[in-house]
Amino acid sequence: MNTNKNSVEWRTRPEIIRQIRQYGMVYGLAAGFAFAAASWGVDGYLLRLSHGYLPWTNFLIGVILCMLGGAAAGWLRAWMQHPLPGMLAWLVFGILVAWLTAGLPLVIAPRVVSILEPALAGMLEYETKGQFIWFVTVALIWITPFIVILGLLQSALVEPAVFSTALYGKVVPILVCTLVMGIGAVISNSLVSSRFREAIVAMDETIQFVLENQGREVDPQLRRKMFAASLRQVEPFLTENRRLFIGGFDEELGIFQVLVRMEDKWARCTVVYNQPTLCKLVEE
Repeated sequence: MNTNKNSVEWRTRPEIIRQIRQYGMVYGLAAGFAFAAASWGVDGYLLRLSHGYLPWTNFLIGVILCMLGGAAAGWLRAWMQHPLPGMLAWLVFGILVAWLTAGLPLVIAPRVVSILEPALAGMLEYETKGQFIWFVTVALIWITPFIVILGLLQSALVEPAVFSTALYGKVVPILVCTLVMGIGAVISNSLVSSRFREAIVAMDETIQFVLENQGREVDPQLRRKMFAASLRQVEPFLTENRRLFIGGFDEELGIFQVLVRMEDKWARCTVVYNQPTLCKLVEE
């Protein structure tokens, strides 16, 4: 089969046009899934290991919205004859992804847990003010180069894949967009989500250390290293069955208030740059 001839004449063949648009949609779906998995999928897994409260919230919401947005961008890019309008579709997808980068941890997740856990709602202190716009702007700046790469490569990757008879030729576009968006996700994740996760992981590690060493003689230097003294006031109430969630943070996302549910009690723990400092019981 003459691939070059077919690729030149595809615009006159409705079935090929349909296949290219469908493949463009799959290309966008893969990009959206890759971003969500590399960002909030990894977070969800690590938070689950660290007793995070509803650890998969961001991933489940993010993967649905990112895949829908990516599918729309990929289909529109294939549908539009001129590359410039097609690139605009990808840029709109980039804006969505940038908003979710900040919006999921700062806006959506706290609202979801407030609905599911009404007792938690009154303990949350999420005052983003002008920070939110700044986070979205920075995320957009970081993500845009990767979005532009995907938009520019789509035609060059998708059209040959449609005409390819080899499995490798059809898989290459998916692998490329997955790699590109995965890298973009890892970079943008460090803006907000990874800081939330690291504070929870650090607090949970300290709680686990204290639980495992209750009633034992522990080297004082090791206790200091694990910040065990931060739990002195709440140690009698600690249990293996616990859930942690970010209750508040400072403007620089360096100081976090981690809420810890221990059976029927809550504790508010201050974590300063991933170092637990003090935990107090939350008044009823």
